[in-house]
Amino acid sequence: MKANWKIALMCLTMVAFAVSCNPKNQPTDPGTTPSTDSVPSVDPGYVSPINVKDNSVADWDALDPTKVAVANMTEEPFFDGLKQLKVYSDGVYINYMLVFDPTIYTSHVGAKDGMHIYMNIDNSAETGGFFDLFADAAVDLMFEGELFDDAGSPVPYSPTMHRWVGQEGGLPSERSCDAAGGWDVAWEAAGSVKGESQIVGDNIIEGRLVIGLISDKFAAEGFGIGFDIQQNWEGVGLLPQLDAQGEQGEFIGRTNMLFVPFDESEE
Repeated sequence: MKANWKIALMCLTMVAFAVSCNPKNQPTDPGTTPSTDSVPSVDPGYVSPINVKDNSVADWDALDPTKVAVANMTEEPFFDGLKQLKVYSDGVYINYMLVFDPTIYTSHVGAKDGMHIYMNIDNSAETGGFFDLFADAAVDLMFEGELFDDAGSPVPYSPTMHRWVGQEGGLPSERSCDAAGGWDVAWEAAGSVKGESQIVGDNIIEGRLVIGLISDKFAAEGFGIGFDIQQNWEGVGLLPQLDAQGEQGEFIGRTNMLFVPFDESEE
């Protein structure tokens, strides 16, 4: 991995949708994590294979497909607003592309339409939590931020970050927000981070986050990740997930987070 990422990660945060512990309106303690102003900048000579400012996603086609993690919507998902997720990391950036259904993720005027990113940074099933959405219950960091302003115009995804501080180890079902005693017990606010993103066409979210601040905690082989999108802070899309066959209002389509390998060839 790049030397830059050996210095530190950054801050990403997100939470659940219509689950028991939505983090909205929770106070953020900026003293928990170093300010993103202190994160070393990316080497100006480094050119990422992904451009998130060109109103195109064509550069994804040039990537080595074995280094791109992909999750597709199943036939009968509980949350059906996300059709496809792609994630790629060169050790400097974590790049993501999400294809959403514009008939479900619709008008954003006056709404609070956001996105959550969940990460298992040490690639371990024994640390982290959040069985609420993922079967492996191994989320270490959760990022939450908005994608549109009140006028419905896209804004750069610059999320806040939370760390899982609830129960670790034991059965996955024991590592949920409810089991921890609620949001305040399960998660700890850890600052914010400036990200880059764009809306391509009417149905694609593309963006990236800079690796820094806590990079030494990432497993050398890669990490786990999951995404959700929300319409006015109600969950409408989740990937990865399995088909849901539960009773109405019950989410049972949990699966493990998507594993993302680092592309060492970009060093």
